Amino acid sequence: MSLAKLEQFFHGIEQGNINIVRQCIADGVDINARNQQGKTALDLSIDHGLDAIMEILLDAGVNTSLTATVHSETSCEPVNTDNDNSLIDVCKTVKVLWSDVLGYAADQLETHQSFLDLGGDSLSVTRLVARIQQKFSVDFSYQNVVDNPTIDTMVKFIEQHRSNGSAILPELIEL
Repeated sequence: MSLAKLEQFFHGIEQGNINIVRQCIADGVDINARNQQGKTALDLSIDHGLDAIMEILLDAGVNTSLTATVHSETSCEPVNTDNDNSLIDVCKTVKVLWSDVLGYAADQLETHQSFLDLGGDSLSVTRLVARIQQKFSVDFSYQNVVDNPTIDTMVKFIEQHRSNGSAILPELIEL
């Protein structure tokens, strides 16, 4: 595969151009290659919030484990290896929740940064806890934020409690 085609592929992702990305994949571009900054195509689609491109890459068989090593200096690796895509969804969602609550752009957040060090206070922790409970249907508390202060550790907590079925919030029954 030519370097020009690979550059076109990454440029298409950065622009959010689905047609270019599909054409490059059809032409046989290496979907697991890294750009000059060391990012994979999946990294870029996550960083830029490009869900449609992320789906195309996942459907094409992108290696999700390459992304986890680039996205975090610690490990945002799946607990349940039967569903690696679930981890990416949880990481992305937690990052978006943090960005909404803290007022940062999602691409400014690193998975090893502490919620409290980034300015999280009791009000923002309360909002984050409510959003995590709502989004993932897990029992998540203020203490869980203190015990799991990074995106990496929150994702691991959520994945563990989703995969083993513990700490699931009961469904509300409408009366």
